[in-house]
Amino acid sequence: MQLSQVSYLRKLGALAVVISLTLVVASCGDDPAAPVPPINSAPGAPGIDTTAGAPADEAVSVPTATTLHWTCTDPDGDSLNYTVHLGTDAAPVAVSNDQTASSFTPASLSDNTLYYWQIVAKDPDGETTASPVWSFTTEGVIPGVETISTPNTPAGPVTGEVGESLAFSVTGSTSSEGHAVEYQINWGGVVSTSFISGSNANYTWDMAGTYEVTAIARCATHPDIISTTSSALTVTITEPVVETISTPNSLDGPTTGAVDVSLYYLLSGAESSLGHDVEYQVDWGDSGASLWSSAATRYHYWSIPGTYEVVVQARCADHPDVESAWSAAITVVISIPAEQINTPGIGTAAPTGGVGDLLEYAAYSGNSNLGHATELQFDWGDGTYSDWGPKDGLHYIRSHAWAAAGTYQISVQARCIEHPESVSEWSTPYSVEILATESVSTPILSTEGERTYTVGTYLGGIRGMLSVSSMGHDVQYQFDVNGTLSEWVDNYLYTLPTDVPIDYYIKAHARCAVHTDVVSDWSETTLIHIVE
Repeated sequence: MQLSQVSYLRKLGALAVVISLTLVVASCGDDPAAPVPPINSAPGAPGIDTTAGAPADEAVSVPTATTLHWTCTDPDGDSLNYTVHLGTDAAPVAVSNDQTASSFTPASLSDNTLYYWQIVAKDPDGETTASPVWSFTTEGVIPGVETISTPNTPAGPVTGEVGESLAFSVTGSTSSEGHAVEYQINWGGVVSTSFISGSNANYTWDMAGTYEVTAIARCATHPDIISTTSSALTVTITEPVVETISTPNSLDGPTTGAVDVSLYYLLSGAESSLGHDVEYQVDWGDSGASLWSSAATRYHYWSIPGTYEVVVQARCADHPDVESAWSAAITVVISIPAEQINTPGIGTAAPTGGVGDLLEYAAYSGNSNLGHATELQFDWGDGTYSDWGPKDGLHYIRSHAWAAAGTYQISVQARCIEHPESVSEWSTPYSVEILATESVSTPILSTEGERTYTVGTYLGGIRGMLSVSSMGHDVQYQFDVNGTLSEWVDNYLYTLPTDVPIDYYIKAHARCAVHTDVVSDWSETTLIHIVE
């Protein structure tokens, strides 16, 4: 068998001593002696490892689902194999041979039964050492005798703080007679004053330390029948950590502003020593502190000019009574700004018109930065101006007629009604072309020349198209069908009946919808044959 490294070195040393002695003897002229083999020691006796969970010798009420553990060392440091003996006979039989693990879990154990077990350790040279024969008795029901099974290990937190109420539960006990059970908890030196019928309990420790929490159970009907003590739950109690909130940074934002103008600020820097979320409040220096909020941005405006010292404070969002110190202040100077009127613009306008036509224009904007009411006026580009007037809703609307043909640049200006000296710039000029005379172009019929259709054919209407006013006005159309004139219509569609055979001679002309005396020439005549 192969030796462990430690055993091999130890035995190699012994061999070196023998060889040395042999050489000395040989130097004296005697015959060399045969080498002495290394000396091997048997393993130490195995012992029960109860700390790993093995039942102590002669233990009772041992769960049927248990694991055997043992410890063993070899004087030579050799690796060891183990044979496990287990059974109900005082000389138990081997149930596992030459295993290397120092634990063994039986496949099944019977209730309320006395078992014997023994461990035999063997080193690589075949030397063996047997442990004593140990015993334990499993838990179980004895006919006619009520028993209460051992509770499970109490369940609950394994850490907490002094003064903190911690919740625990105990389960797992049953009566062999099916009776209800009650539990009593040992809190690590302090035993509950009474048994509880439920499985939940709270406890508060008043001193820091490590506590072994165990439980016992009893029959609710026969209180003198009590279980064995459960395994312990180790609970570590520490002094409570005092939470602190670091002082926030000074507000990050503008230090000057104008009355009634909202300014934007950033809040930062505050942290909870326990990692909790924080909230901020700001004292703006004008009306006390703001509401608490977790938002890291704030807006504020001041209604009175002056110099304000602004500070910020933080607190724990979970524990609102834990607050930071106030930050260093920033100084914000609020003044009344010079009034400015923004430049208005022309929104709705007619680009062309005729001499004497009354054309309508709309202007927008022209507002005061102080929120004051404003009024506007037009410069018509011909040396005349509209009256100053307020906007009607969003727009300032005025009309004007030019007395002479030409191209005019119109613009609009605004001013504060309360402070007329506060005037805007003139708007970008808008070009208007005023024509001396208007003309309307001759329309074109959608169907020209000569066409033949059978009775009942749907023609879809004859259209007059492409007629326009030189001043951009809307146009109207009139049709001449076989010498009969239609009414003037805004659209350009004329429908012909096709229910009988007939010849249609059709033409159209157009006129300005504003200046109805401005009429175009007649279009070419179209001949439509309706035949059988």
